[in-house]
Amino acid sequence: MIKAILEFILIFFFLRFIFNFVLPLFSMSQRNKDNQQSNHSTSKSNTTREYSSTQTNSNTSKQKEVKKKDFGDYIEFEEIKEK
Repeated sequence: MIKAILEFILIFFFLRFIFNFVLPLFSMSQRNKDNQQSNHSTSKSNTTREYSSTQTNSNTSKQKEVKKKDFGDYIEFEEIKEK
């Protein structure tokens, strides 16, 4: 009788461990793996967009630099600190 009760308790805790710890851990790891893959693909597409945007911005900044140089007799200078 005691042996049957101990076996029942042992099986109960074993099944509780499996269903409350192992299975949720497995499902959570699968979810995280899926999320990581989707985030990775999203970041790749964002990086591609940023790269193309950066190229466009660099072209416009070069045009602005050319416009800045057309101001005539303006001379850049540095301030000299007195001792």
